[in-house]
Amino acid sequence: MISKGQLAWLVGSSYKPGQVTLKLFASLDLKPIDWADRGFQPYYLTPHGQGEPVKKIDLFTGNELTLYKITYTGKPSKDMKAWELDIDPALSYAYDKRLRFGVLHRFSDRGWVLDASLGGEDGSRFEKLFGRISRSDPLKYAALQEAYA
Repeated sequence: MISKGQLAWLVGSSYKPGQVTLKLFASLDLKPIDWADRGFQPYYLTPHGQGEPVKKIDLFTGNELTLYKITYTGKPSKDMKAWELDIDPALSYAYDKRLRFGVLHRFSDRGWVLDASLGGEDGSRFEKLFGRISRSDPLKYAALQEAYA
């Protein structure tokens, strides 16, 4: 049984219709944990005005786009052209929940959440390495901060 506040290392994820399963190892004794979220629905993004609107940044142009999130069950048509359709739903889940493989996570009432932070000595080192980027390229700085947090 998993208790609130328990720490574990995230090492993998998998998807089968109706659920995403996270593979973790408890930090205290390295016992394997398989934890399932049965509420996840895979999705893709389309520029057409149906579904839930979401804002995304086009990484090539830096422009903000409004796309529409379409959830699905089963397999979408192979002829369909859409954003994030080729991404494994288990990886989409991890990205959307801001989970990081190989990093310590804590169990909360919302499920697993990242437990790493850039405090103290780590924060100072990060600023020494990347602080100047915050002025010249704030988007890159924010991405680095998120990757290291």
